[in-house]
Amino acid sequence: MDQDLLASDEAASLVGAAMISVLVLPLPATRLRSTAGDASREQAAHGTAKDAEVW
Repeated sequence: MDQDLLASDEAASLVGAAMISVLVLPLPATRLRSTAGDASREQAAHGTAKDAEVW
């Protein structure tokens, strides 16, 4: 904003988008990761997946 590259409304929308990505998106990502981890652990336990890697 100091160099007049962005208007104040554009800067505010970028800050808002950054806040949403940091505050909201980790919850669904954690749920997806735990669901995928459960499925790969189950496959590894049954011997159906040869190279299952659980993080």
